Amino acid sequence: MGAVAVLLLTGTWIGGPAALAGAPQGNPAPLATVYSGGDILTMAGDRPTYAEALVERGGRIVQVGPLAEALRLAGPGSRRVNLAGRTLLPASSMPTATCPTT
Repeated sequence: MGAVAVLLLTGTWIGGPAALAGAPQGNPAPLATVYSGGDILTMAGDRPTYAEALVERGGRIVQVGPLAEALRLAGPGSRRVNLAGRTLLPASSMPTATCPTT
């Protein structure tokens, strides 16, 4: 059984190149990280779906889809993470927990 990587980001999907245009003037956008090379489970819709690549920038997912588009959007100097066949799963920064009461 392969290893599983969990990507925990504080933000949510903000979608597409237009979302990056809102960076404050004078503050360069943080470098992006491109994840690829494994199963990227999106959980979009009623059934699990998989993507070829995921781009994260500043703690937010900004693109999920084809690797070529991810690399273009991430730009030069972006960080590349090869999942090496592992699976990347969505995660929440506020997981539901069950705590015993006394």
